Amino acid sequence: MTAERERRESNSVTQQVADEGNVPGQRSTRGTLLIAIFVLIGLGLIYFASANMADHHRTAPQTSRQ
Repeated sequence: MTAERERRESNSVTQQVADEGNVPGQRSTRGTLLIAIFVLIGLGLIYFASANMADHHRTAPQTSRQ
């Protein structure tokens, strides 16, 4: 009788461990953090690229007026 109960408890614990973190519809904190970091890096690259393009246009050679 106790062997059967221990086996059921063991199966229950095994199932809980297997299900841990695998809740459908819920994002993990780590996943959300990684997405936020990638978005911030992308926005930073876009910002620096647009800032360099603006500098490029400002320093373009101008025709001299005579």
